[in-house]
Amino acid sequence: MTHTTCSVTKISSLTPAIYEVILTPPAAVDFKPGQYLKVVMSDEDARPFSIANAPHQTPELVLHIG
Repeated sequence: MTHTTCSVTKISSLTPAIYEVILTPPAAVDFKPGQYLKVVMSDEDARPFSIANAPHQTPELVLHIG
């Protein structure tokens, strides 16, 4: 498992219940379509999210969070 610290580039509302969160890693991350990543918010809080964008679209990681 690779650990990467990302910056939150943008948070925008897609619907009243779903947000798009764009993360920018310090270097491009190699991932496969449909792959999950684990977002660690604190020692007690780590959650898996599916990456919403395709690997070839952007170096950023896009999450859709409800």
